[in-house]
Amino acid sequence: MTFISVFELYEKQQLEKKQLEKKQLKKTVDVLDQIAKRRAAQEQAEKKPAAQQTLLELDKLLSPLPLLDPSELTDPNKGLWEFWQQTAPEDYPGLLGRNPAEDVQPWPVTIDFGTSSTVVAFKDGGKKRLIRVGVKDFFAKAEAEHFENPTVLEFVDLDKALPPWQQSAYKPGIKWGDLRCSHEALAGLRDNEGDPAVTASILTNLKHWALREGKEAPLRIQDRVNNRELILPPLELKNPVKGQPLSVSSDDALDPIELYAYYLGLAINWRKRGIFLRYYMTFPVTYPQRIKEKILSSFRRGLQRSLPETLIQQDIFNRFEVAEVASEPAAFAVAAMQMHGIEPTEEGVTYGVFDFGGGTTDFDFGIYREPNQEEEEDDDYEVVFEHFGASGDSYLGGENLLENLAYRVFQQNQEILREHRIAISKPVNGGYFTGSEMLIDTTQAALTNSQLLMARLRSFMEEGEENSEGIEKIKLIKRSGEEVVAELEIPYEDLNAYLAQRMQSGVDKFFAAMNKAFEEHNHQPEQVHVMLAGNASNSLILQNLFSKKIEQNDVLAEGDNGVCVKLYQPLSMSDNSPEQVTAKTGVALGMLDLVPGSAVKVVNHAHQQSNGEGPSHFMSGGFVAGCSSQL
Repeated sequence: MTFISVFELYEKQQLEKKQLEKKQLKKTVDVLDQIAKRRAAQEQAEKKPAAQQTLLELDKLLSPLPLLDPSELTDPNKGLWEFWQQTAPEDYPGLLGRNPAEDVQPWPVTIDFGTSSTVVAFKDGGKKRLIRVGVKDFFAKAEAEHFENPTVLEFVDLDKALPPWQQSAYKPGIKWGDLRCSHEALAGLRDNEGDPAVTASILTNLKHWALREGKEAPLRIQDRVNNRELILPPLELKNPVKGQPLSVSSDDALDPIELYAYYLGLAINWRKRGIFLRYYMTFPVTYPQRIKEKILSSFRRGLQRSLPETLIQQDIFNRFEVAEVASEPAAFAVAAMQMHGIEPTEEGVTYGVFDFGGGTTDFDFGIYREPNQEEEEDDDYEVVFEHFGASGDSYLGGENLLENLAYRVFQQNQEILREHRIAISKPVNGGYFTGSEMLIDTTQAALTNSQLLMARLRSFMEEGEENSEGIEKIKLIKRSGEEVVAELEIPYEDLNAYLAQRMQSGVDKFFAAMNKAFEEHNHQPEQVHVMLAGNASNSLILQNLFSKKIEQNDVLAEGDNGVCVKLYQPLSMSDNSPEQVTAKTGVALGMLDLVPGSAVKVVNHAHQQSNGEGPSHFMSGGFVAGCSSQL
């Protein structure tokens, strides 16, 4: 064999070897590729349930709403608002988006923002409904008390909650549990009312905080996990620009009313219910217009932040509004008239409302009549409410009374405060007492001490319960930060006398204001229907004072001896009919009949005369009447 032949044979063998190696390599690559594909498919299969679970928890993550149904993710008739015109995530390629504009409801929502509780009502196909906020289990049977949503915020972990709130304008990712509101927050307070750390983390009286306006020291709150203290500056007027998206910043001060409104919005704009863009609120008669505007601006921001961001850039969002409609007692009158079966007449049924709420007591007077021919033909109104006058007492409210009761008990036990160097807070309408310089403060410890005692006295004020020993053992916080168990003597006789005196003053003012309203409008009624509203009106002390006043014929101006006064007791809750009108829910339900486009016309003479401002003074005096009755 020649050299050339040997070389050619060698080259051939090398070529065959390379070809074999190439085939083997390709086979190896194919095998590895198949393994990789199987592994990727397995990982994808493992990811999908995890991704699906995360998506199903979209609502539950932010508030205690139920888990979504799996069909919400992929059903062509459903889909998620958050992914409208968005690319589906890689780990869930079958996910469908839904245009939130398709779920905008035409019905109005009414909000009775209260000192102790807030009621939210809406129309569902024309039927009046109430909304539960922050209940722990939405599958639980609805109870009447569920619809009185506590106006309470609970700050558990500010380090986790504040960053998302200040970074994302729409549906910020604050986990429920780092912050809580309403029923769960109140349950945390009631279950741990003796724990100063828990009490310090819970913010109540949001509505009264709005009245501070820098006149007092800033309000403070302390979270539970980090003991981080947050100072809340006075409420600002910070209206969003209509039709434009919101912006947020880490420099923004926390507005607790905006935060509470956001949580209300999450419950209202639940994807199983739809999206609402028309909101109406009402306020106490005595609230200044500037305060009402500030609260409205906070609700505009908070409610807007509960909406899906994919809705904001669409034209339909221009319908979004949050506006005032009527006063709280006027709205209650609308619902109560219907509930009591009182029919309007051509000349008008005369009424008065005593709205004894958590923060204030409001009065409203007027007539409930049939529309005249012009009103009926031109505007298609079915009934008319004419308000002759409104007044009230800014400090006669259930929570204010409770705060003053605690203050009186501390004064009775000031030697214990001095001994242990304990500071307390002073009610807005409370006076200083001799030697109180080191006993009154605005620190978180002082506020917590007052709240702890208020919690102990609540059952006494609301139900008349008394400790048989007349002594309350309560854990308080010293100025040094240490805790001490103090034994406080409770002067029940003095507290009862104080409650009776303050309520008597309110009853006298009510009838004085009624007489003044009727005189100014030259109105001479033969009968007046007086209705008690607000949860605090369930007080037996108040009801007895009203009854005594009427029985003594001491209610209307001298000379009006033919006037008959009918007193209607507060409308109570019923678990058999949990969404019915009560002393508390009547305001929100009544507002639904007063919103623009309704068949009820409101002629508010008092509002026109005062340009929306609350009355600047209160009346007092005595009267004579001819007959009385109670219902």
